Amino acid sequence: PVAPMNKTRSCFAAAVLDGMIYAIGGYGPAHMNSVERYDPNKDSWEAVAPMADKRINFGVGVILGFIFVVGGHNGVSHLSSIERYDPHQNQWTVCHPMKEPRTGVGAAIIDAYLYVVGGHSGSSYLNTVQKYDPISDNWLDTAGMMYCRCNFGLTAL
Repeated sequence: PVAPMNKTRSCFAAAVLDGMIYAIGGYGPAHMNSVERYDPNKDSWEAVAPMADKRINFGVGVILGFIFVVGGHNGVSHLSSIERYDPHQNQWTVCHPMKEPRTGVGAAIIDAYLYVVGGHSGSSYLNTVQKYDPISDNWLDTAGMMYCRCNFGLTAL
């Protein structure tokens, strides 16, 4: 068995960076901005810096040694924000937001871009796709999907 997390959470995102597993945001019993990191060598979880925004049902990706979280819902509204976590500084930085808010997105990394796919804007389901360039801190539109999708899995092979 593995040590339990310090906080109960659902609707969170997980990422692996430098051999550590990060449990990010989620719900339990309210929307959370807290983050904890699991060290498999010590079989223990520790709290790290919280995100600027509380969020559930968001996308996550690891690029260039940083964790990026994007979109989601904070308990009040759908989010267009993106944040970058630096594990060496234990600090989150707010980056340039997406062009439209979305929750329930799919997210994947291809060629050092974070692709954010589908989701729900708060008023409609989306088939649009945006890609984020972490070097320029800029968003680019790409070809959309044929059908709208929300709350689905996405991975790059």
